[in-house]
Amino acid sequence: MPADFIDAEPLEGLTDEMPKDPDALENRREPASMRSLIEKTVRRLNLPLQDLWREEVVRACAQVIPADVAPLLRPAKWEHGVLYFYVPNNISLFQIQRQYLRAIETGLRNQLGASRLRQVRLMITPEAWSTPLAPGE
Repeated sequence: MPADFIDAEPLEGLTDEMPKDPDALENRREPASMRSLIEKTVRRLNLPLQDLWREEVVRACAQVIPADVAPLLRPAKWEHGVLYFYVPNNISLFQIQRQYLRAIETGLRNQLGASRLRQVRLMITPEAWSTPLAPGE
């Protein structure tokens, strides 16, 4: 090495300390799941969140809902942790509420996550409201 290099004055702003690690372990945040990041982004953009998870709900329903009840239930919407299903009429609604709703809700919570699903509710299909009870009414 040349002698003038050793005798040169140190550059401004340099110290003998080690540089600080910008990604030090004590400064790192907990990793977030992709699902939660997507949900936050979709909510911030005011997009309908239930449309993104319809396929996941349908897959979970196929595993949880009994075969004799499955043709009567149709996922309607998912808002604020409440999953709504359409049923064709009052009789089906009453029957499913009494016999199956608790088991369906428990099974879906296990499949979809208890933090994401608070409750399952049933609604009568809107098309059923507009049909007359008897011809000519």
